[in-house]
Amino acid sequence: AQSSSGIGLMRGRDLVFEIANKKWTELMGPREYIGRSYAEVYPELVGSPAHQSALQVFDTGIPFAAREVKLQVTTLSGEIEDQYYDYSNVRVDDAEGKPYGVY
Repeated sequence: AQSSSGIGLMRGRDLVFEIANKKWTELMGPREYIGRSYAEVYPELVGSPAHQSALQVFDTGIPFAAREVKLQVTTLSGEIEDQYYDYSNVRVDDAEGKPYGVY
């Protein structure tokens, strides 16, 4: 909760949000996250580099980091706006070593 970085944890290949800390919501916008899939929260980003990298990390377990990736994000006013993000994704495995989600 007190991290200066946006932190999210998405469960399963559907990338259902379990965690979205305060900084995440400041950076990505105040949306309903918990219990909703990435596609439900960010329909405008389905198929984007951010979405594809999260899926790839879930599938392969290979961490991913990006700098200054342009994403077209819907603002609170409903407009599409180009925004640039640095982000990283790592897979989280369950106690049995099976893919659990993406952090």
